[in-house]
Amino acid sequence: MTTTQFLSEAPLVPLSTTQWWISHVLLASLALLSLCYCIFVAFRRRQAFPLYILAGSQLVIFYEIFVDVLGRCQWADEWGFVSAMGRDLPLIANLVYMFYFPVAITAVNLSLERGFSVREWWRWAVLGIPLAILFELYPVNNGWWFYYGEGQPLTIMNYPIWWAFPACLATLGTGAVIFIVRRYVLRGNDWCTIVLFPCILIGLHMSMAFPAFITLPTSTELRFTVPAAAATITISLLVYGIIGTLLSRIVPLPGRIERTDLSQ
Repeated sequence: MTTTQFLSEAPLVPLSTTQWWISHVLLASLALLSLCYCIFVAFRRRQAFPLYILAGSQLVIFYEIFVDVLGRCQWADEWGFVSAMGRDLPLIANLVYMFYFPVAITAVNLSLERGFSVREWWRWAVLGIPLAILFELYPVNNGWWFYYGEGQPLTIMNYPIWWAFPACLATLGTGAVIFIVRRYVLRGNDWCTIVLFPCILIGLHMSMAFPAFITLPTSTELRFTVPAAAATITISLLVYGIIGTLLSRIVPLPGRIERTDLSQ
């Protein structure tokens, strides 16, 4: 299968008028709430990093097209700002990125400032993965974005659930890595996270999803795609566990951490 043939398989389906309004109003509301949350944390903590993460989320969106091609995902055929690899991302993609990453990454940083515990680290994953799955079910089944082609593995209600593992765990892992870099390297130069955030997220996500991303573009047979999806889930959990082990060695337990103003 050539690259041109593979790209041409992605169907272009516009949103219905009803779904256009639902998607834009709902996602714009969530994006606005995310903006308000980031501003609130920035002023309360006197740390601008949540706003830098918000800005960085609009840079990392170019990576979305790349993973969509590899994972056989397509967005609704609507107007947007981003175009690459023969694909266009609609405005709702920008809105999703405005709340999907900044809220989680900011929350992880605030949690780690209070200290680290292995139990809480895995609690984030246990709660985050089901939420990541539930978040996609309505949009996927109403055409905001969708997964196409035969051989999509581990699919429930038209959603390949393996996507939730690298998406959720890479986001949480990125929050942890950014905390470490902010605390021990940047030391007040939080503006660097605008660029570091996309680099860290892309590195973690691609390393987790690599088995699926090298299999789905070349095979539509479940005997190949299911093991690849299972490997992706396993690697995602393994990488997440490694990050947790790293945190346990450098971040004190809750109640024993010295409060440090990372904005200084």
